[in-house]
Amino acid sequence: HMYKYYAEVSPLDCFTNLEYGNDIIIGVFFSIVSFFNSYSSALCLLNIIVLLMTYYYCEKFVDIINIGVPALLFLFICSSFTMFSMQTNIIRIGLAMPFVMLTYIAYLKRNRIKTIIFFIIAILTHFSTIIPLIVLFITSFDRIRLKYTEVVFISCLLLSALGYGLLNFVSFNGIDFEKIQTYTENIDRSDYILGFRPLFAIYNIVFALIACKIKSNNHLFLNIRKYYLVISAIFFLWFQIPYSDRVGAFSWYILPILMYVGIMTTNLTVKTRYCHYCFGAYLLINYLI
Repeated sequence: HMYKYYAEVSPLDCFTNLEYGNDIIIGVFFSIVSFFNSYSSALCLLNIIVLLMTYYYCEKFVDIINIGVPALLFLFICSSFTMFSMQTNIIRIGLAMPFVMLTYIAYLKRNRIKTIIFFIIAILTHFSTIIPLIVLFITSFDRIRLKYTEVVFISCLLLSALGYGLLNFVSFNGIDFEKIQTYTENIDRSDYILGFRPLFAIYNIVFALIACKIKSNNHLFLNIRKYYLVISAIFFLWFQIPYSDRVGAFSWYILPILMYVGIMTTNLTVKTRYCHYCFGAYLLINYLI
């Protein structure tokens, strides 16, 4: 439906005809490639762009930790079920997440101009990426200790298991945000399973525990780990809102990077051992899913 809509408007009209919210860049893309007259061809081109951008930021991450091979991280990311979903279902998030990562990398390198540019691109590709961007910025501060994020993770997990969620603490009444209103006002009519999701929770818990076993003091690893714990906590509280898995994707997407950076920044003996455990567990669980 989105492709058909934007195929009938010009790229400039995408900035005014906000039929699908504020995701302007995806509209411009579909409007430009509409000459293919084929959604499959447009989707193929989109996925090629996503893969190229993914490999590009893999190179940047490897440059930061100054160890490893970009191709290995790239293959690790592409092996996840999340990547497959982002290339076929939640394509706007799939296109936006590489720019989220590039925003974070530019922020770590203190490149203010690139940070602002990539931030704007990510937001205009999919506005929901404001959530992981804010969490990435907040958890990058040294004052936000790892133990604080662990408390947040456990607390939100328990609250969710007891039946509490985001709507118990935050009111969206009066907020002029069409997407949030669509999700919250159609809860009773949604076919999506609401309430605590044990399998989703277990999946995130397993990798939180694996990350605990990786003995790395690398600053980037600690920051990504803090991000994973906080974004997972938000995900737990989102269970009572339809399509919570789209928020979960913000935590699942970072897992290959978390595992890779952690493994590559440990000593050689530990690296060899946990490389087998982490990669094996990750690939097995994703295969079963």
